[in-house]
This record gives sequence, C-alpha cells and structure tokens, in this order.
Amino acid sequence: MTPKPTYKDLEKRIRILEAEIIKCQRIDELLRDNDLRFKKLSAHIPGIVYQLMRRPDGTYCIPFTTDAITHFFGCLPQDVAEDITAITRVIFPDDLDNVLGLIESSAASMTIYHCEFRVQIPGQPIRLMYGHATPEKMADGGIIWHGVIMDITDRKMIEEELRKSEEQNRALLDGMIDTVWVIDFDANLIDVNKAAVERLGYSKEELLAIGLPGIDFSLQPNDIKTLASTMPSDELQIFETSHTAKNGRTIPVEVCSSLVTYQGKRAILSIARNITERKQMEEQIRHMANHDPLTALPTLRLANDRLDMAISEATRNNTMVAVLFLDLDDFKEVNDTFGHSAGDSVLKQVALRMLDCVRKADTVARIGGDEFLVIASGIHAPKDAALVAEKIIRVVPQPIMIDTKQIVVGVSIGIALFPDHSEDKEQLLELADEAMYMIKKSGKNGYRFATARSPV
Repeated sequence: MTPKPTYKDLEKRIRILEAEIIKCQRIDELLRDNDLRFKKLSAHIPGIVYQLMRRPDGTYCIPFTTDAITHFFGCLPQDVAEDITAITRVIFPDDLDNVLGLIESSAASMTIYHCEFRVQIPGQPIRLMYGHATPEKMADGGIIWHGVIMDITDRKMIEEELRKSEEQNRALLDGMIDTVWVIDFDANLIDVNKAAVERLGYSKEELLAIGLPGIDFSLQPNDIKTLASTMPSDELQIFETSHTAKNGRTIPVEVCSSLVTYQGKRAILSIARNITERKQMEEQIRHMANHDPLTALPTLRLANDRLDMAISEATRNNTMVAVLFLDLDDFKEVNDTFGHSAGDSVLKQVALRMLDCVRKADTVARIGGDEFLVIASGIHAPKDAALVAEKIIRVVPQPIMIDTKQIVVGVSIGIALFPDHSEDKEQLLELADEAMYMIKKSGKNGYRFATARSPV
C-alpha cells in the first residue's frame, strides 16, 4: 500500500512545481524576445518571408509568414494558417496550375522551387511576383518549404522595355541602381551601365576588355556560350553569384538574364542587384534561430546538429563522445534575491567560464533557463569526460561580482557517453539528464555518469 504523502512531501513538490513554472516563464520570455527581433529584421526584407507546408494528406497551409503578406496578397497571416485559399484566389488562374505544378515537382525532387506568377487584388493593378523556396522533409512525411516572395513588376517592366526597343535608353540604364551588362553570344561584354563602373571601380573600357569572367570568377567564356545557346527566348534566368571589384572586394549579387536584340544582333541582357544587405540579414536570422540571445551560445537546435556530427565522426574514428547535461544549483534563489537582471549577468558569466573549460572543437549550448549542454567529441576514455566535468565544477562556483554583490552558484552535471551508454542521440540526452537529477538529489555541485539502459 502506497504511504500517504506527508505535509513536507507536499510542500517539497509544490516548491519543485514553482521552480518549473518560473523556468518555463523565463523560456517564454526568451522566445518572445527572439520573435520580436525576427519581426524587426523581416520588416526590412523587400518581400514576404514564409513557410509553405504540405501535410501528409496533400493539403497545404502557411504556418508562418511575415506581415508583408497583407500588402502583396490582401490577406492576414492567420487567413492562410490552415489553408492557402486566400492566396490562390488572387493568383491568375492561368498561372495557378503552373505554380502548383512547380511546387509538386519541387516536392518530388526535393529541389529549390522558382516561379513567376501574376496577382491581382480586387481594385488594384496586376502585379508580377517571383517566389523561390527550399523544401525540407518533416518527420511525419510532410514537406515544408522555406522561402521568399518578391514583387518584380517594376523590374519586369524595365526588362520588357529593353526587349521591345533596339535603341538602348542610356539615361534609363545609367539611372538604374542595379548594374546592367550586355553580352554577345561569343561571351564578349558589349555594353555596361554607369552603376557597373561605379560599383566595381573599373572604367567602362576596362570592363569591356576583361569581360564578365574578369569580375565573376565562377564563369568561363564557354559557360556564357552555353547559356546563350540553351536559354529560352521568352524566359528569364535568375541566379545568385558574386562579382569582384577592382579593389578585390567581393559583392554578392542576384542576376536576372534574358535574351534581347541589341544593335540588330541577339545578345544577353543581365541585371545584377547587390544583395549584400539581404545576405547579411539572412545570416542574422540564421544566427538568431541557432543562438541564445542572452549568452550567444548555441541553442538546443544547433547543439543537436553538432551532436549528430560528433557521433558520425566518432563512428568513423572509433572514438567517444561525451554529452554533459548541466543545471545550475540554487539559481532560482539568485533571481529571487538579486533580481532577473543580476540572474542574466550570472548566466553570461557562467557561459564564458564554461567556454574556458572546453576545447574549441567542443560545444557549449544553453538549452533552458539555467540548463546547459556540453558536447565533447573525439575523447578516448570516460576519464576525459570526467576531467571536463571536474574543471567546470571547479570554475563555475567561483564568486561572481554583480555591482557590489557577490554571487555563488554551483552546478550539477550528468554525463552520458557514446557509444558506451547508448548509440542513440535522444537517449544520450535523456540519460545525461537523468544522471544530472541524481546528482541534484544526492547533494548538488558534482557530476555523475549515466547508467546504460537494458535493452527492452
């Protein structure tokens, strides 16, 4: 018969529950901060950042989109969270079948999807949109695309005007902020605009002499000849590459190429847009998705990827991987006594101390309010992991001065080893977590190795 819990047992359970609630609240705060930062960044992207999901049953929805969808499609993000009718009804019927067909082809081949299509919101003029997205398979069998949709109406109007007229409007070309290149079918540059001269630091004569391969090192003359012979006359070729300026500076660009008639001969017209800011913004977004905003440490998402790589390397080299699950002791008291600002400062200091305890090849991640993960790869014996844990236990509890206050926190560490305790990544994390809680129960500020589970 199970003994009836005492008042002290109930009181202890309540304290544990309160601590877990506070931990969840801090995680919610971090997630809200990340969401706010992402919204501020995405507001500067000239288009829609979105995720398109195809469920296992073949239906579609858009679980995430920036608010720009309202400007481009006349609907709210919540209107497309369950299905995409609000978008498909403003896409031209002639274009819709092509869009859906290209998405299905992307799903079948798991390749990047590119598409141009027309949109008309009632009462507004027709706009031409360009979308591209990268597919990713989900665990449930569905597919999710991560991509961007941009309005290319103005750019297409310029390109159309150039195609219609053999007289090149010099003022129009030189007034464009994008660089313009006219290339003949023998891969010779026959014209450039003012922006190309200013951006790359060459004179017009120098650019015409060195040709496009002289500033795009990924290109060879034969590549341009092949492009010219295979490019459909009524389609655009859109791709990303890099141009190198005269001073050696590399400029990432998005190039839109099409066939035109220039001075009575067929040629390639390429418009190159500087996408440095977009690339920097994309990198910031990727960094924010994978790094904790307070400590700048990797998040659990990135740590999982690092653990996969460490396990693969250990399998190839017949070495071991140590997974250390760490939880700060009595951290709740720090927040309660000194405030959350002081608690944040302590977390930053602890993160720096942990980084000093490991090699550059190892990973230190923050995975919760006061929980951290260390992945030590390429070790050869359990004692190697123990040395890391002992160093952390020796360094972390040293006093931390916040203003005039001296704060001390301990750390409890659970260790699981690949392949000794498990060869499964998820189980390694669970075993390390369990070992850490055993230390918590037995006195804190120590470490303990996990015990391998018996096969079921």
